[in-house]
Amino acid sequence: MYKATDIAHVFVQKSLEERIPVTQMQLQKMVYFAHGLYLAYTGGQKLVEDTFEAWKFGPVVPGIYEQYRLFGSSPITESLLDTTHPVHIDLNAEAQQVIDETWNALKNISGIQLSRWTHETGSAWHAYYRPNTNGVVEAGIQIPDNRIIEDFKQFLTEEA
Repeated sequence: MYKATDIAHVFVQKSLEERIPVTQMQLQKMVYFAHGLYLAYTGGQKLVEDTFEAWKFGPVVPGIYEQYRLFGSSPITESLLDTTHPVHIDLNAEAQQVIDETWNALKNISGIQLSRWTHETGSAWHAYYRPNTNGVVEAGIQIPDNRIIEDFKQFLTEEA
């Protein structure tokens, strides 16, 4: 199991290496999809130790948001990253495979489209998202892994 910010870093590195920019929204969804796929592939083992929360634009790990929020909705660029302390994440084979598959499947899909996918009726996000009467999201509503895995088991079944 890994920190969500470490998995996010792996996706950012792929983005920079392949010169395919990603936004924070894309990054959040990539980590979410990788986590969901990993849960499904491994029978419930967690890719990330962090918990996803149901925010307005989809599932979010607050730690990833904090780390990359200075980019706003702009692409994450190397010029703003701390490159003085390179980070190497040792991933197991299953984690590396799921991250590679997630990257290859999602790297050219906009954050808005990825957000729409997470918003589908019946999705884990849809089941837990609760805006208050002013349309502001109640903070800290967590999406449990046992609900996330349902979405991705179904996805794997459809793909088979």
